[in-house]
Amino acid sequence: MYKKIGICLILIALSALSIFGYYYFGDMDFSIKSYKESITLDVNGNYIEEIPVVCYGSLYKCNILSPQKIGSVDITRIGEYSLVYQYEYKNNQLVLSQKIEVVDRVNPVITVSGKTKICPNGNALEQKYQASDNYDGNLTDKVIYKNENNQYYFEVTDSSGNMAKVEADISFDDLTKPTITLKGNKTVSLYVSEKYQEPGYQASDDCDGDLTKKVVVKDNINNQKAGTYKVTYSVKDSSNNEYSITRNVIINEKEEEEVVTPPVTNPPSNKTIYLTFDDGPCSHTGRLLDVLDKYNVKATFFVTNQSSRYQNYIGLAYSRGHSIGIHTYSHDFSIYRSVDAYFNDFYKMNDIIKQQTGIETKIVRFPGGSSNTVSKKYKIGIMTTLARELENRGYVYFDWNLDSGDTGGTTTSKGIYNNVVNKLNNQTKMILMHDIKSYTVDAIEDIIQYGLSNGYTFAPIDVNTPTFHHGIRN
Repeated sequence: MYKKIGICLILIALSALSIFGYYYFGDMDFSIKSYKESITLDVNGNYIEEIPVVCYGSLYKCNILSPQKIGSVDITRIGEYSLVYQYEYKNNQLVLSQKIEVVDRVNPVITVSGKTKICPNGNALEQKYQASDNYDGNLTDKVIYKNENNQYYFEVTDSSGNMAKVEADISFDDLTKPTITLKGNKTVSLYVSEKYQEPGYQASDDCDGDLTKKVVVKDNINNQKAGTYKVTYSVKDSSNNEYSITRNVIINEKEEEEVVTPPVTNPPSNKTIYLTFDDGPCSHTGRLLDVLDKYNVKATFFVTNQSSRYQNYIGLAYSRGHSIGIHTYSHDFSIYRSVDAYFNDFYKMNDIIKQQTGIETKIVRFPGGSSNTVSKKYKIGIMTTLARELENRGYVYFDWNLDSGDTGGTTTSKGIYNNVVNKLNNQTKMILMHDIKSYTVDAIEDIIQYGLSNGYTFAPIDVNTPTFHHGIRN
């Protein structure tokens, strides 16, 4: 009996030993404990790397291995990324690949702050909404509006196809008339038999944009007979809103070639002439400075950088006692599209003035004057905003109360002379002129002689000079 028990115990021991040996000394190989073949992540989200857990050994004993990783993931950029993990143990190798997809699953956001005007042709005005996305940023210019059962919605889709949709408060009425801006003077003076040359015009509409080609021009000019005639400009927008404006054309009897100086009749002692020159400096500026020096007359130059090679005339004019003001750097009316656009251009010109003169000027003239309407094409109300902002920043802007007409229909020195002296009227005048016009520079000496002979004082502008502001129309 004891012999049988002993045999059984031996057999049990041998069996246990066999099982132990199998698990401890059995086949050795890689064992994957955890492994994700593909992972989806949100862009700009939290990324915790999920490294596959791999060991090498038997069922009883398996050593955890550290892999060598190839590849990387940019959680800030949408796309597919591939990571490769290489495991090695005693010349045995295992390679696991992992696909990481970074996606955007967040909808953009549309914020509506009021009623948006939509023109009949579909152009959006007075935009009262903004759209933004966590990945694409500003999407306002991609917003569309849709009509669903007479209910309007704003809708925008980001680059990943995520969509936002909100109810829209929209007005479709177009009650605003277009505008026409006349180039040159509103009054043109000619002599009998002299041909009228159209100075030009621009028309624009808040909904239809540029309407210049649709302007209808009519006139009753008879250049063989002295008198006052009218040129009428009219235009309609697509909503049938109509606007008209007129230019007066005065036909004068021919005069003798010699300029006749009106007689002096006890002029008041407080008359002042402010000669102001816009758009330069240019090739004519040096000659103009010499004429001013000849009579010790001081003027004001509202300068630009249109002809950069003549920048040195800015410093030269300042050194000779003339005032320097900012007109614009580029003289491109697109500066009126925003406050930032205007002042970016503005300070570039003031930097040039400081380089040339050593000072930052505080006097300014708007391109087109403060009453211009061309700025409305770029942003409604911009002139009112800019006038206030200039004052807040310590600058003074100047318009004029006498236009020499040198950018209109007058293209001779005699004509410029007559335009100026016939409008002086024994009063203080701030005269708009342009030193980029050769015929204007040709007329300056005669104008100065007339002014000095008739008791006028010439002076440059400073911050305390009367501004002669126009009425702002935008």
